Amino acid sequence: MDQDTVINLTAQAMNLAFKVAGPVLLGSYTIEFGRKAARELLSSRPLPDAVLCGSDIIALGVVRELHHCGVGVPDAVKVTGFDGILFSELCEPPLTTVRQPVQTIAAESVRLLQLRMDGDDAAVRRSEIAPSLLVRRSSLAGAG
Repeated sequence: MDQDTVINLTAQAMNLAFKVAGPVLLGSYTIEFGRKAARELLSSRPLPDAVLCGSDIIALGVVRELHHCGVGVPDAVKVTGFDGILFSELCEPPLTTVRQPVQTIAAESVRLLQLRMDGDDAAVRRSEIAPSLLVRRSSLAGAG
């Protein structure tokens, strides 16, 4: 498949996702971007049922801005982050997050590097390490 076909298919997939799930907002992995994204969502009513953020830091900004604007989390909008940082449980309400198994990822990286250093010239290996979902109040119906 050539690059133009891949780009075209990617654009079609994003358009379909937008129609089904709503807008995809891209920005930095900061609290300020989360606040800005929340303001964008607030200006384009109706509000989504849920917001899935690319990091817990962004999600903290979304929750903070929604709260600042009087929008209840999770009653009006449910919010989920990604990374599993320690501060996610200090959020009010505590943030649902997708936790990355960082120690497992690091151990697998070291193991694969050691194989290379020991002369294993096998083709690139694929490792799959599943994250886990840590459900907290920010995404639970009727929990606000």
